Amino acid sequence: MERKAWLSIDPKKQNWCYPPAYRYQFRKEIPLGMSAAQFYAAVMEEPVEDVLGDASLKPGELIEIDNGLNPQFFYYYNSMTVIPAKMIGFEKPGKAGCHD
Repeated sequence: MERKAWLSIDPKKQNWCYPPAYRYQFRKEIPLGMSAAQFYAAVMEEPVEDVLGDASLKPGELIEIDNGLNPQFFYYYNSMTVIPAKMIGFEKPGKAGCHD
């Protein structure tokens, strides 16, 4: 099912992604020491895996950058592409990280 959703996305034409929140759960926390804007700028220059280290992400997973006030989400399309994501109704255990 996630593969079908992944195939329907054209990262060259989409500025935002709206994945359904009910399909994701907390998987891992990775301390980054950077804001969402800094993360997004970094992944525009180098592979996501280089920015996150040992995250071992799969296409379709979400990356959450949480500053304590307003979490920002990114849809992992591939190692060179993340798409900002809007999540509504997402329940989490109070930790930032990667979701699948």
